[in-house]
Amino acid sequence: MFSKYPVVGIGKGNIHQYGQQMFEKGVKFSDHYGDLAPVLVDFHNGYLTILVCAGAIGFILFAIFGVRFFISTTRHVLRDESLQESEFPCMYSFLCAYLIYSFIEVTLLFNLMYTVVFFWLILGYTSCCLTKNIPDHPIDHVTVFGKKFRKTLF
Repeated sequence: MFSKYPVVGIGKGNIHQYGQQMFEKGVKFSDHYGDLAPVLVDFHNGYLTILVCAGAIGFILFAIFGVRFFISTTRHVLRDESLQESEFPCMYSFLCAYLIYSFIEVTLLFNLMYTVVFFWLILGYTSCCLTKNIPDHPIDHVTVFGKKFRKTLF
């Protein structure tokens, strides 16, 4: 499916439809509960599902966000001793475990389940914790097309 639509993907919720068109027996791991129930299809890999549904563009944007956040968070876990006595290391451990868990289950972005909501809540709370504990320093600016942006955005 990715090889047919590599740039923008097939879209959220179209795995079953495209699977029926592209494969003789459709997608084998679909959960079809009869004619009245919806067809739930995933690849049981959150990253692969994002790659196929959102394409290379969506996956790269998601990966950039994830890698930048992970690097920033890891720096603070390893260097900032004031955070060691807080809940921050526990949230970091949860996020790391959940990202590893996403390799075997599709609970990262597209499914609205309580685990996904809980993941994004912990991610947001971790971001708030980081923002409150970052020491004040002069902001470096980068000028792009005549507009000033904080260097941390890049």
